[in-house]
Amino acid sequence: PISSCNNANFDIDQAYEILCLFKDLIPQELILEITDDWERQLKEKHLKWLESEQLEIRRILKFSYKFWTSRDFMDSIDDVSRYRFIETFGLTSFENTSRAIESGFRQEMNGFELWIISKVPSLCTKIRSYIETSIDSIIDTKHDDKQYWGAYLYQKEKNEYIPSIHESALNTFAILKFSNDVKQIEIAKSCVEWIWLYQNNKGYWISYVSNGELENEPSVLTTLIVLQVLNLADKEKYKVSIKKGEDWILNQQESDGFWDEKTSPNFVFLSTSILDYFFYKDFAPKINSKVSKDQIINLISEGEIEKALEASLALTFTKYPTEYKDIVLLSSQFHEFNRRKHLGLLWDSTEFAKINNGLIEIISKLK
Repeated sequence: PISSCNNANFDIDQAYEILCLFKDLIPQELILEITDDWERQLKEKHLKWLESEQLEIRRILKFSYKFWTSRDFMDSIDDVSRYRFIETFGLTSFENTSRAIESGFRQEMNGFELWIISKVPSLCTKIRSYIETSIDSIIDTKHDDKQYWGAYLYQKEKNEYIPSIHESALNTFAILKFSNDVKQIEIAKSCVEWIWLYQNNKGYWISYVSNGELENEPSVLTTLIVLQVLNLADKEKYKVSIKKGEDWILNQQESDGFWDEKTSPNFVFLSTSILDYFFYKDFAPKINSKVSKDQIINLISEGEIEKALEASLALTFTKYPTEYKDIVLLSSQFHEFNRRKHLGLLWDSTEFAKINNGLIEIISKLK
């Protein structure tokens, strides 16, 4: 995939995420080329806005620092890709663009959008109240008498509400990742059990269940989301299923290095999502759960830095926004350490000590 990123004119915005995942292997010249191209596009848009003949509209509407146009239904995906690129490479000249993206997510979101933003903890920090409202709405869409979430599909000349493994996995992921409500978590865990039972013996899941049988083609995207759900729910309990699912996904990789399927938004999106999972699956913390300061101190003293970071994110998400932002930074450093180690790149063994000391300092000051 890296070899396909050889110029700044990306047809698919998710190519920017490839650069983020392999940033050590990307030449600085390419980043500068992209930055120059973005600045040119932004200036051109601003000039057109200033020259607009619709002066009254211009007085009412503020200039938007989002200078790109997304394909249908791709807005949220593209926004997250560009936000992540800006953050990863420290493009301070696009701070207004980042704010514009954050503003776009300050609304009710569905399970897919919550899944998309979860890979950028700093973005989640900025819009956390909207995340909580969105979770409440997701719970409201579930039929009380069902263990799952469904979808209306046109079958046998009529729309039928059928069980959806895909929708159930997305919504369950969002609840397990972000919610701290006991009742919501119980609903999600019940759904996890239902999803788990539908794994094919080859390791995959499909998107929909009709008449109690699996009648759709295997889905790489749905399988990927389910694996993330199982990791959040109970890694140890579901470890056999997780391993089977991971092996199946790896076997679907095509000769050019990408993954693709017709139900995915595009092949680059699917491929970067899979790489994200395998790079960071060992550190995919729940962002909101009940945990105490003493528990975190104990984890740190036992050398369990990964668990301590996970618990710290959970503790600070709703009550300590400033500290949460600092812990997000430490978590990013931990991610970076693991990513470099995973890729066989040079890494500084003292980073663990720096992260450990930084976490102790933050947690010890919490009241």
